[in-house]
Amino acid sequence: MDLMALAYAIMLALGGVALDAYQNPKSMVVEVIAPGANTTPSLDRRFISVVVQGEIDRAVKVRSLITRPNIRPSDDKSTIETIAEALGGGSLVTAFAELAATPPSRLKIGLFNENDKPAVLVTGTQQSLFVHELQFDNLLYQDENETVVQLIKRAAIDGVSQIDPYLGMLYLLQEARWKNDDRYAKEALRVSARVASQLPKGRASLLARLTNLEGLVHLQRRDLELARTTFLRGIEYLPGQRGPIRAVLNMNIAFIEIAQGDPDSAANRLAILLAPGGLLAEDAVFPTTTSDGKALILGDEETRFLRSTGLLLAGCAALARNDVDGAEGFGNQALEISPTRLTALSLLADIAERRGNVAEAARLRASIIDLQFTADPYMETANAFATLSLAGPVPKIAPSLYIFY
Repeated sequence: MDLMALAYAIMLALGGVALDAYQNPKSMVVEVIAPGANTTPSLDRRFISVVVQGEIDRAVKVRSLITRPNIRPSDDKSTIETIAEALGGGSLVTAFAELAATPPSRLKIGLFNENDKPAVLVTGTQQSLFVHELQFDNLLYQDENETVVQLIKRAAIDGVSQIDPYLGMLYLLQEARWKNDDRYAKEALRVSARVASQLPKGRASLLARLTNLEGLVHLQRRDLELARTTFLRGIEYLPGQRGPIRAVLNMNIAFIEIAQGDPDSAANRLAILLAPGGLLAEDAVFPTTTSDGKALILGDEETRFLRSTGLLLAGCAALARNDVDGAEGFGNQALEISPTRLTALSLLADIAERRGNVAEAARLRASIIDLQFTADPYMETANAFATLSLAGPVPKIAPSLYIFY
């Protein structure tokens, strides 16, 4: 018996299946296995379920333009218990599979001790990606200076990344930014590499989306050239295709071009996107799909965000070319479409500073601080993670954590 099989056998022998489950429209069910007798007594099945639920809830609240995961705790626990009783203690996954049109993806998380050190087994099946291997398992050991709760949270996101890698990467990228911890960025790159090796050629659109997130990881790590190369690679996966991810990749490239001192290339790229018939034209409609391939049309809010981002970047390119009036026009258009765009306010503050209007620049930056907790950007675009500071002659990238301004 190999180590993985042995660990799974130990886990099943020491713990029972929880009655709490998490379900989403893609039919994902999560089960928590109770810890063994030698594990810290306070870490019972209910406590672990709360930790797992909290981490998954945080992940699904990351706003996304491309996919809309909705993994949530089931509110009808009496129904779950009834199903479990009807099965005579059988698997809840089987019960949900019988209720669903297609078998659900499944995720099991079990905590146990090995050599007096906590470990977590993450195992299950995924049904939505059509990769070569439907089953997955991973054994996670406690890192140095990592608490058991942190280990459980890491296991929860590891499992989510197996079933919905796009959601997992987006969440890891957000955590890398908020916590300034490169471990999350490294894990996001591992997720991208794993999926790239598994996805068949027919899933090029999803691969392009993941590649965009990979580019944002490199931006987070301040490797601008690698970020630009990665975004360009993402476009190569979409020959002849239109849609939001192509627009996002081009905008992220424009962001990098401005930061690298090439605003002319950025301005030309953005002009094509914003022109009539372009991907970001006023009457643009964005067909897209969820991560499991279902067709949908982006709503008005998402479409306005994309167009305002294009206008914002066009303003940044104009300011980098010393066209202050043109930059102000683009900035005001972006703000008119999305009144809480903090990056648009930042651009207008930079313009005021360029003109020597220090008081107006200070007022705009103060409004950024006031609005920072009401603004809720979609995370696929570069300016959701960083802002271009153009008050001086040389573009600079600043963290978009406005509270530190």
